[in-house]
Amino acid sequence: MDERFETPSAADLADRVGALSAGLGILTVPLFPLALPLILLTIAPLAVLAVAGLLLALPILLPLWLARRVMAALGRRRGRPSPRRPAYASGR
Repeated sequence: MDERFETPSAADLADRVGALSAGLGILTVPLFPLALPLILLTIAPLAVLAVAGLLLALPILLPLWLARRVMAALGRRRGRPSPRRPAYASGR
């Protein structure tokens, strides 16, 4: 087996890239009219699922988020550091 490798010339690379571009163009042009329906059929159901998941999670996550904000505000009012930031990070 011959282990020598020859580096391809710029003309060989240009020829290979041109052939690949032509092949991809030949495949893309007939499939282009199908692209929009395929995108709509895949993205639209996922968007509906995302909105439904958000609407289901919002009643649970919103009170938790508000409770954390209130607890952090009460802790700062009493002079204790916020639970998110350690005392050494406050610069005191």
